Amino acid sequence: FQAEDGIRDSVASRGLGDVYKRQFHYLNLKYKYYKKIIDFLELLANHLFHFQLQLLLNLETQII
Repeated sequence: FQAEDGIRDSVASRGLGDVYKRQFHYLNLKYKYYKKIIDFLELLANHLFHFQLQLLLNLETQII
């Protein structure tokens, strides 16, 4: 805040650089969070696929 007589508040205003740094930090945290979820879902899908494949192989051996 700047008054008409040129006196400024003691709190310095933040520049755009600080705003962009906060946004980048927030997006980086958000990316890491969603990346962990995606990695977990990929691992789960992989395990389910192998489990399903094992069930099919067991059924084939029982039929033959």
